[in-house]
Amino acid sequence: MYVEDSDLGYTLTPDFEGTIRRSEFMVSLRIGDGALRKWEGEPKRVGTLRILVLGDSQAFGFGVGDDETLSSHLEAMLSA
Repeated sequence: MYVEDSDLGYTLTPDFEGTIRRSEFMVSLRIGDGALRKWEGEPKRVGTLRILVLGDSQAFGFGVGDDETLSSHLEAMLSA
């Protein structure tokens, strides 16, 4: 899930798909080619607004599925 980075120490592995298992949860996740969670990298359409959510494990959604992250909820609310 992580690769070493000379500037950051580590970063997410592009195109990673896997499962995080802990005693309190087991969740599948996907890292896109841009090393962002659930990022497909499709071209932006005219009139489309993109928001990048930066943060810690809470913003990443550690322990929850791709459709349960803060970014997914924000996307659903803004699309409604």
